[in-house]
Amino acid sequence: MKHILAVFFMIPALVAVDDWQTFTAEEHGFSVLMPCEPEAAERTDKPGVAATYTSYDFECLGEVIGCMVSRKDNIYYPDSSAEAVLDMETDGADAAEWGLKKSKIKKIRYLGFPGREVSLVFEQEGVIECSEFVVRILVIGKNIYTLVISGPCQELDRKTKKKFFRSFRLLD
Repeated sequence: MKHILAVFFMIPALVAVDDWQTFTAEEHGFSVLMPCEPEAAERTDKPGVAATYTSYDFECLGEVIGCMVSRKDNIYYPDSSAEAVLDMETDGADAAEWGLKKSKIKKIRYLGFPGREVSLVFEQEGVIECSEFVVRILVIGKNIYTLVISGPCQELDRKTKKKFFRSFRLLD
């Protein structure tokens, strides 16, 4: 999860939320509403164990709101239950890094699949104005999907978060 948050901290401006459109990643099995055309990135990570995994990230960043969906194969934890995978994926999410002011992790379900929602509020005097990140991690079959929406605290309202998260669909 740290690489996902790092992406958003490197981008100074995020996207306005007026014209959302459906983005479909057929090869990765999902569609989602985003406020701009996302850029695709492929990241390979060797987390210090025998397994190497590749994540496929789709990032939409501009003036006000940032959105990202990431998919990776669950080869890092092949013998673990979905709940154990989610616990490992969210481990350290509440660490006081980058001016973390408030954090909350809760269990969720999406179409019967287990997930976690991590809400983070950052504020660092003179460096970061109040910024909110809401991350949903879902274990669906052999895939781990991570959905992120972020923006200034005063701009990222409940309606905008719902619009993004509720639009996520798995393709047949």
